[in-house]
Amino acid sequence: MQLKPTRNFFCVLVATCIVSLSLSFTLASCAFLPAERHYREAQKKDTVEGYRAFLQEYPDKYFLSKDIRGRLEQLEYENAQKAGTVDAYRAFARSYPEFYLKFTVQQEIRRLEMKALLARLSAGASYEGFSATDAARIGAAAWNGKTYDLALKMLQHAVNQGHAGSNFGLAIMFWHSQGVTRDFERAIRHMRASPGQDSMAETMEQAYEISKANRSCSPVFEAPRGSFQIVNDGTCLRLAINPSSLEP
Repeated sequence: MQLKPTRNFFCVLVATCIVSLSLSFTLASCAFLPAERHYREAQKKDTVEGYRAFLQEYPDKYFLSKDIRGRLEQLEYENAQKAGTVDAYRAFARSYPEFYLKFTVQQEIRRLEMKALLARLSAGASYEGFSATDAARIGAAAWNGKTYDLALKMLQHAVNQGHAGSNFGLAIMFWHSQGVTRDFERAIRHMRASPGQDSMAETMEQAYEISKANRSCSPVFEAPRGSFQIVNDGTCLRLAINPSSLEP
């Protein structure tokens, strides 16, 4: 004979499930309350130390720690801004490599480094005492600011010290006569010595050879900053190699 469950049996079963779920929820809430309280306290203080202490105590509270990490990152960035030093920005960049303003941080580091290098020059330091990398940075910044006499001196020093990339800036200066006497052959030599610029050097040489055969053809197409143009009208070949800025 098979016994059938009664209505009372089902009622007891449902009640038991409800009590179990309620108890589980209550226990979870009790476990969450201290983290929530400390989270509010950290928010009220709004300090790097307060947020770090919370993360150390509650590393597994994802929904709370995610907000905390975002605010901590912002506070650390503001502290780096207040310090205004290369070391402070570098330390921040190491701690937060994926910061949404990471390119701004990198630019600020380069700006501060350049400021320090220029301060050395202003204090009377000889350009010959600068490393190839530092000379390339100063030369590029000087070219960007159209201070061509300093750009020429520093870029040439960088090249002499083995910084091949600085040949590109020198090639532009001699091609477009920027603070120097125009010298097509020297411009082509510098462009050929610049990494990855063989094709450009070939085009420059071709334009120069055409101009030697036809004196009415100038190999240079004068254009404002930000221009890379090759003009071929069937008779003359002219080039504008004038980027908006140089990168060291």
